Amino acid sequence: MSSADLTARLAARGPGSLETASITGAVQFVCDARLATLAALVVLEATARPSPLLVVLLLAIPFSWLPLRYWAARPQLFSDDRRFLLSDALMTLVVAGAAGAAGAGNALTAAYVLVSAALLGILLPRWRALAWAVVVSAGCLLAGSIATPGRTAPEWLLLVPAAAFLSHLSGRLGQALRRQGRLAGELIELRTRKAAVGERAALAREMHDSLAKTLHGVRMLTEVLAERLHADGSAHAGTADVIFDACDTATREAREVLGGLRALARDQLGDAVRLEARLWHERTGIPVDLQVQGEDTGPTDAEASWRAIRILGELLENIHRHAGASRATVTVRLAPDALDLVVADDGRGLPPLDHDALALGGHYGLIGVRERAAEVGGCVTVSVPPGGTGTQIHVHLPAVPQQPAPAPTIPTGRNQPS
Repeated sequence: MSSADLTARLAARGPGSLETASITGAVQFVCDARLATLAALVVLEATARPSPLLVVLLLAIPFSWLPLRYWAARPQLFSDDRRFLLSDALMTLVVAGAAGAAGAGNALTAAYVLVSAALLGILLPRWRALAWAVVVSAGCLLAGSIATPGRTAPEWLLLVPAAAFLSHLSGRLGQALRRQGRLAGELIELRTRKAAVGERAALAREMHDSLAKTLHGVRMLTEVLAERLHADGSAHAGTADVIFDACDTATREAREVLGGLRALARDQLGDAVRLEARLWHERTGIPVDLQVQGEDTGPTDAEASWRAIRILGELLENIHRHAGASRATVTVRLAPDALDLVVADDGRGLPPLDHDALALGGHYGLIGVRERAAEVGGCVTVSVPPGGTGTQIHVHLPAVPQQPAPAPTIPTGRNQPS
């Protein structure tokens, strides 16, 4: 699997996964280099004189082969698991110390330490990688000095600063690659949002040109049919009224869905709320005072945006159908961790009602609002506006869906949350 394929595969898992995928090529290259160095050491030691060092070298091979083989499938196992990172550091120290003590392949041993420093520089934070490089390279130098007193080969004296410098360079490379991964994630998110906006706009146009007009035509024909049957005194006039009511409901629901799609064909949630309120005002003639508070950075989740717009549409429709209000007020508070929607009116208000009473009174919209909010761990509070008349409904929706709340309890007062 290529690095590009892995990036596309992990795009839906979040920025962290993309950052991990972005360093795949560098990690695999360094693991290849470590395997080549180990292979050269194994061949050198096997042809010279078999010793315990050969066993140590063979035990070190999996620490380079496993990331090379399984990085694409489980990158977090090697980049985030402290057990693997610690084991790899200890094994590198053992290899360097054993090889230095045996006096075998000084240049190859130094190369193995330097390549390992580069690998940990990519995977670890900068200062941790530098500390590891200094400790291991110093341990290698100490082991060689103990095994061969008086040895002061230049390559061993330069090993500590060389390992630290290479760890620093590889860390810079890892940071640059991760930055590219973050930018790729932002680009993918932007393109996804743009595509979703275009699809919503196209769907709204198609529904308006086909479904909405067809439903409106059927509604008009059913209305004419019901009037004629009533005029003729037909026994089927009641059935025609039922059909007309169903067509009227379907037309209204299609209009609400179209309004929601048009509203969501905006990059920012604040703009979507403004359009939804404006369309409702144009349809009902009821003035709306709208206020959007907080940073309007736009929706990051299409489902959450759709839920918020549909809740707003339901609350506004309740005002139109049941409140008898002359004005509505909508306040939207946008925050990084939540969205608060407050819809108030100056109508007749709601008495203390339970769930069944709401249904009997035709307030199915408010029931739907409660259910939509409960799906993501949100809550709905019904109270009286500061003016003392009408109804105020406060909907709180967390930005990250939480465990669904239990079924709403039956409120016993006007100010009790549901």
